[in-house]
Amino acid sequence: MRLFKFHPFVRLVLVRHGQSRKNQAKGPFYKDEQERTKLHVTKDRLTPLTKEGRLQARKAGRGLKKLFGRFDRIYHSGFVRAKDTAAEIQSVFKPSQRVTPESVIVRHSIRERNPGYLSDFTNDEVGDRFSWWDNYYYYSDKFLLTPIGGESLICMAEGRIQTFLRDLSQELDSVLASCSHSEYHDGEKEFRVLIVSHGRAIQCMRYILEELSYEAAEEMIEGKNPPNCSATSYIFDYSGKAVLDFENKVFK
Repeated sequence: MRLFKFHPFVRLVLVRHGQSRKNQAKGPFYKDEQERTKLHVTKDRLTPLTKEGRLQARKAGRGLKKLFGRFDRIYHSGFVRAKDTAAEIQSVFKPSQRVTPESVIVRHSIRERNPGYLSDFTNDEVGDRFSWWDNYYYYSDKFLLTPIGGESLICMAEGRIQTFLRDLSQELDSVLASCSHSEYHDGEKEFRVLIVSHGRAIQCMRYILEELSYEAAEEMIEGKNPPNCSATSYIFDYSGKAVLDFENKVFK
């Protein structure tokens, strides 16, 4: 049973941030010391976009503008790569079409998964110090797997991500209830919300919004992360159930 529902005239668009410096690494750990030296950032939340990541965000902005016009609200995680992606998307809109500063909202609950203690290790260091890790990783359900000192995806989804979506549905209900524009209430107009977040966080949102089975969620997570700056869009039916419009759309 759903713990919350969204207003039927809301559109949610989930966008993964653009390519970041650490996205240039070839795996979950650094390939070697040379790659770590080149790509290392002291704090994950400060990881910047690359030049390519900024370009991806502007392309996404142009594509989203063509599809939907302006947005009414933007939420992002507060991490530099998500914040800057949201800003680059906004930059392609005319000033009069941009989301107002007070409607660009930081929600730390939609931050990326906590990767744990090994995130700054090289492949060889992990093998030398944690020889059991490969077996644990390859033979564990990815939805349940917990990085050392980190966060499992199922706990992330059913904890802070579910709380974010529940609170968001209540916030939007309150906004639309006080809105004087009748077009929101008779179906002539959508209230459009852009959420700029992170790959695994977006997959966790999909698990909750689409009410996926455990098996479906595991299959999604076993696949690759959503591409950088790809968009997944939902509208909602009159029961408040999410209806997937499109997924992982990349704008050229």
